[in-house]
Amino acid sequence: MAATARIKGRVKDRFGHLALNAAYLSIRTIKLTIRNYLSNQLILNAQCLVISHGSFLFRLSDAYSFSF
Repeated sequence: MAATARIKGRVKDRFGHLALNAAYLSIRTIKLTIRNYLSNQLILNAQCLVISHGSFLFRLSDAYSFSF
């Protein structure tokens, strides 16, 4: 059974509006699950993870990015 860690954070679009919330990172398969902030419905699955300078950076598209 693969352990899954919940990463708390906020995702903003290029206009600075809060767009997405709730990211999940699995140690077995690098998987980013983004859910709609208001309805909590799944709207995007991404498997893109970049580790830079000891921090995580999720690049979802040109419009969205998640970092902490």
